[in-house]
Amino acid sequence: MNASRSATHAEKRPLIVCVDDEADILEMLELALDDEGFDVLTVQRSVEAPEVVRERKPALVLLDLLMPEMNGFEVLHELRSFSAVPVMILTARGNSRDVVEGLERGADDYLPKPFNLGELAARVRAVLRRAKQDSPVALGVATFGNISVDFVRRQVVIDGQPIHLTRNEWRLLEQFARNPGRIISHEDLLTQAWGNEFSHDVDYLRVWLSRLRRKLTDAGAPNGLIRTASGMGYAFGLEAVENTLEGE
Repeated sequence: MNASRSATHAEKRPLIVCVDDEADILEMLELALDDEGFDVLTVQRSVEAPEVVRERKPALVLLDLLMPEMNGFEVLHELRSFSAVPVMILTARGNSRDVVEGLERGADDYLPKPFNLGELAARVRAVLRRAKQDSPVALGVATFGNISVDFVRRQVVIDGQPIHLTRNEWRLLEQFARNPGRIISHEDLLTQAWGNEFSHDVDYLRVWLSRLRRKLTDAGAPNGLIRTASGMGYAFGLEAVENTLEGE
């Protein structure tokens, strides 16, 4: 493990833990992120990563998937057993199966190799920015039949039972709940939920939309709550269900 050589003003610089078994990749990540204003801690042995995260409490983890001893999925599983730290997985370009599995296991974002260093820094900042968005802008509770969406507590209740949503699932549902009955384009959903850097990442949207739909349906939400508008986007809410917004 190597700490970034820029330790000055460390208290003002977010710490990024980079986990990869290739020394040249780690060196490149360290140089690029250091130049962008981050402190970097590199971990070449994946088995050491969970303890490093536990001790150092980084702002974000960059995690390669293909590593000996423990692969990235195993590391991610262990991280999620004790930490909600944002995780960005690094995967081979075009390997959509790895991307889907990584997101399903709790990763916040992904970046295919080889990647542009400018895009890397932009995506890291976007993930960190989203992770800090803990205070909702608007007050109120939206009710859709047996579903209640509390924007203050960031909580969804179905048939009286609270439903646990991940950060990304909540961001997506929040956009729908604030725009009931309106068709929202793929680009608008991506931009509003995750930022301009994701405006064309339709595969990313589909993964999280599938997760959200399944979680809501399994909890008792009616089928068709999130409807697909072919070629246009998605709409939220049932036409026959009363929608109210309280507290405004």
